[in-house]
Amino acid sequence: MKKLAFAAFIAFWSVIATLLALAMLAPPASEPAVPATADGPPSISLAEFTRHASPGDCWLAIEGRVFDVTEYVGRHPAPREVLTAWCGREASAAMRGEGDVGETQHEHSARAWRLLDRYHIGALEEDPRVERASQ
Repeated sequence: MKKLAFAAFIAFWSVIATLLALAMLAPPASEPAVPATADGPPSISLAEFTRHASPGDCWLAIEGRVFDVTEYVGRHPAPREVLTAWCGREASAAMRGEGDVGETQHEHSARAWRLLDRYHIGALEEDPRVERASQ
């Protein structure tokens, strides 16, 4: 009986040590898509942003942040055209359910807003030719 207890003790601590070693070696689960810099996220010009306006290369600007959602286009729950209509455009209104595309508009869930973080690639530069709406 002592041998069995000793074997179980060794097996238990071996499993714990292995799990700890794996946890230390694994990258963080919430690592950002773009590495943070001392100055914040990379700045993306309006000219660069508007070049990504197709379903195969789809960037959205939402509340001043730029997201590369190209790989998400096929997984979006609404018909593909609902999302691709916003490629290369400012889509804050669409996320809030105020957009001009699609027949039914709704505020996106908190989960949808959090999902955006994995696609964040930078901040949209201010364009002096565009007047910002007051918030």
